[in-house]
Amino acid sequence: GIWLNRSELNRLKHKKLRKLFYDFEKNECGEFLKSFNIKNEDIRWIQEFKWTITGWQYQMFKHLKQRKYLSSKIFSYNLMNDNNIIMGHNAQNDNADNTILFNLTSCSKYSYELEEVALFLEIKRLPKNINGVKIEIERICKECNYQN
Repeated sequence: GIWLNRSELNRLKHKKLRKLFYDFEKNECGEFLKSFNIKNEDIRWIQEFKWTITGWQYQMFKHLKQRKYLSSKIFSYNLMNDNNIIMGHNAQNDNADNTILFNLTSCSKYSYELEEVALFLEIKRLPKNINGVKIEIERICKECNYQN
């Protein structure tokens, strides 16, 4: 299978370039993916989760003491695709728990020596048939004009 990100594809300004990867109007693979014999059922769509610390939460976060944490809500990632196939396994398993539950935890001052922000992924539930999780994090701080 291949992993695609809807929001990243939609950020492409040139519609023809976007359609080479995926044609959202027809809901099918674009010509580039078809040239590699990739079919719709081979596509795994990345799910994005967003945690924003703003307003009073941000003010509280800035003034937290060392090693004091602020936690996000619990997010749920369903491993079943639109065809009820467990992503990455190509086999239906109605009895398996197919949901990963997780939250993010952060502290504004990780240690007494260094006043660096720390961000942690806390997995609350991981199905037995999954042995790893791959994540990507984009951090943005508008106040300090930082993004990575």
